[in-house]
Amino acid sequence: MLKFIFEIIVRQGSKQTVKHILREFFGGTFILLPIVFCVIVAVTAALVWAICHWSESKDVKQLREIGAVKVKKSFNRINYSIMFYLTSYLAIFPVLLVFGDRILAVLTSVAWALSFGIVTLLLWKEIPKNIARVTPKKAAGFCYIPLFNYYWWFIAFRGLADDVNKTAIRYGHPAFVDLNFATAVYVIWVASAVSGFLDAQELILLVNLAAIIMTFVFFVLLRNAMAKLLLLKTTLPPVAASSQEC
Repeated sequence: MLKFIFEIIVRQGSKQTVKHILREFFGGTFILLPIVFCVIVAVTAALVWAICHWSESKDVKQLREIGAVKVKKSFNRINYSIMFYLTSYLAIFPVLLVFGDRILAVLTSVAWALSFGIVTLLLWKEIPKNIARVTPKKAAGFCYIPLFNYYWWFIAFRGLADDVNKTAIRYGHPAFVDLNFATAVYVIWVASAVSGFLDAQELILLVNLAAIIMTFVFFVLLRNAMAKLLLLKTTLPPVAASSQEC
């Protein structure tokens, strides 16, 4: 995906990225570039925060009102890590357009990759050990193995959605996450990763736009599902949960 965007910059702009235009317009000053970078990140973060806040379920709002400090801390770690991941993910595109392949674009990509692992780790920590098909560290770590990660995304996220639903059923509730949508997200992730090797820019652009939208929706759904799980753990004793397991 990143390779595709950079190729568009080079082909269409003849290496004249927005960065070069800004530097020429402001007389070659270097102080403008960090300012532009900060503005891009700040605007993206504000957009992500607004959408995440708007999409909060009633369970999220109820979770904020309860007195269990430990539970709220667990949810806040998940919520903020997801927001950081989505911010770095969305910021990659304008940063690449402005800075090309420079260090700031690389740093944004690194932040995106690292936050992906952190989100994976925190989400899996909330799945009971007797239900989770993998450990949190394994779920996050295997996402960084080249080529193998294309398969592992299915285990780490479609499998996560399945285990979230199993946990909900154990507490006597219906499934929280649509597995068909989780499968579709996995497919679009693989398609987005493989699309960089194709020579069909319009198709690649559509695939990556779909990946952005579906990723955003998927992680918001997971955030809301985790709020429901944490509420169940707070309000329903483990013994009662075990007696309702099916």
